[in-house]
Parts: sequence; structure tokens; C-alpha cells
Amino acid sequence: MKVAERRTEDAGPGFAYVYDLFEFDAGDVRYVARSYVEEPNEAHFLRKEVSGEALLIDESDTRSDLFVEAVRYLRGKGKSVIQYLSEAEEGYVSVAP
Repeated sequence: MKVAERRTEDAGPGFAYVYDLFEFDAGDVRYVARSYVEEPNEAHFLRKEVSGEALLIDESDTRSDLFVEAVRYLRGKGKSVIQYLSEAEEGYVSVAP
């Protein structure tokens, strides 16, 4: 697994969001997660990318080796609340500890 981390900021009139973006790669699959600086114990998986195509994560992804390694990495960074964006649930779903 290759991991890329970078701090990013989204800003507009009257707001600014600073967050860390994590990309976990293995071959042609990538998972992308975000952790807001003001919520340092939380991380949210936003999507997976397969051969460059962005897709939502489904429950079966949570059992993949790459996803499991990514969760372990985030927990090692102090993220105790981890969720993923699910199309089936129409929102975020918690990853079991």
C-alpha cells in the first residue's frame, strides 16, 4: 500500500475548511479519505477510484485488504471515528472498531 497525505484548504466568503487528505493506493485501486483539522479524531472515506474512475464505497469494500490497511493506518494516526460515504445508505456509515 502506498499512502499520500496532504493538507488542503477550501475557503470562500465567510468560511474556511482545513483538512488532511489521505490517498491509499494498491495497483489500480485507490481509497480517498478526509480528516478535518478541527475534528482530529475523525476521518471519512469519500470514494474509491478504480482505474481512475471515481465510485462510492460499498459494504463489500470494507473487507478488502487495502481498505482494512487504510483503516489501520488512520487509527494509527489517532482517528477513532472512521466512516465511509455510502450510496446504499445515502450518507456516512461507521466502520466497526
